[in-house]
Amino acid sequence: MTFEMYYNYFYSFVLLLIQVYKGSGGIDKNAGSHLLYPPHIWGFEVACVVIFFIFQNFRLDHGLRANRNENRNGMVALAFFTLFSVILYLYFTFLTTYVLIVEVIFGIIGLFFPAVELVISLINIHSLGAQRASLA
Repeated sequence: MTFEMYYNYFYSFVLLLIQVYKGSGGIDKNAGSHLLYPPHIWGFEVACVVIFFIFQNFRLDHGLRANRNENRNGMVALAFFTLFSVILYLYFTFLTTYVLIVEVIFGIIGLFFPAVELVISLINIHSLGAQRASLA
């Protein structure tokens, strides 16, 4: 999870730079056109990047604490938060108003981390449940 924390800072910074580029009417030199946003959409997408950054930091910190304490309920919450994180990654990768290739590349790289974390957290939830059952 530590590497994903670093990637979260990098990814969020890159997303903000891309949003600034898009919001300033980024020029497509091949088509000779500008990116024109509908009213209030650009602000919404920038706000989503900020919310995503805060949510990711919360999710990763919660996951680290739940894993260190071997807290089964915390791991279940981490799995739920991870699913929400995957939805946000998919939104930024494929569903924003204007999707650039660089966003798709960084988004697919970013999707790798929560996918692996989800599998590992489900394994941990199962093993902690089995461990609890054997102690009872």
